[in-house]
Amino acid sequence: MQQGEQLWHRVQQALQPNLSKPTFETWIRPARFLAYADGQLRLEAPNAFTCGWLRKNYQSQIAAGASEIAGRSVVVEVVAAAGGGSEPGLPPVAGGGTGRSPLRGSSTRPEGSDGAAGSGADGAFPAREGSSQGGPPPMGPGGRPGPGLNPPGNIGPVVGGPKPPQAPGAAPDARGGGGSGGR
Repeated sequence: MQQGEQLWHRVQQALQPNLSKPTFETWIRPARFLAYADGQLRLEAPNAFTCGWLRKNYQSQIAAGASEIAGRSVVVEVVAAAGGGSEPGLPPVAGGGTGRSPLRGSSTRPEGSDGAAGSGADGAFPAREGSSQGGPPPMGPGGRPGPGLNPPGNIGPVVGGPKPPQAPGAAPDARGGGGSGGR
């Protein structure tokens, strides 16, 4: 095993106790070692999404851990696998400088995250275009709800619930029950 591969393996081992198993298996383990030279560790994520997530949430912890293990400042660069695309505009991150080691007792989970991908609970993923998720329902002409939507506050009949009482003199309802409608 090369020096860089050993470094990445040791960084993974050091980060693993600080992460939940699903987080580690989803984000850290799939990243592959590509190269290590002149204090730069280059890793490959399986796709652009994972690449972006690693850069945003774990790149600084990886760099700090690699720097601590190597005994020198290590810059970490994460790239997407060929055919997996890449997220431009995010520079490599150098380790150190925080004064805290990510390898000893500190959680490396992003703040407010349980490590689950795509939960969207923290607002990290906006609603899809054309989706009513996250906003008011689409309105039709005249400011009324669009087709198939009930007006606000009207949830419609409850299916399978008890039959409501019928007003005296009303016609029998269509559900087969008789009323006091004078038959």
